[in-house]
Amino acid sequence: MDELIRHGRASLDAFEHAIEKAQDLEHEDLARAVRHLVDLRDALICSRRQGWPFGAQQHLDCVNALMSLASSAEFPMAGVRWRRLCSLRDALKDLIDEFERMLAGLRG
Repeated sequence: MDELIRHGRASLDAFEHAIEKAQDLEHEDLARAVRHLVDLRDALICSRRQGWPFGAQQHLDCVNALMSLASSAEFPMAGVRWRRLCSLRDALKDLIDEFERMLAGLRG
């Protein structure tokens, strides 16, 4: 669970950095954020394979949807779709909050 939170926070930080850069955004900034999101997805897959019972498929579906959203924001015909990146950031915050609540419940 700690690994999921760590990867989630790294992804969130990278997307927030990309959004803050706005017009000075370089492709590598967004690519870095997406790589962190991939790390989160891979950690979820690993957790699911190890029998993690706490909504693993639901969380994996969520992260896969966020990856699709990231791709659609990153590769438009022109520019970056900022609303999509902001929606992604907000959904990622919610997912990390859920992970933290679950972890607090496990540590009880």
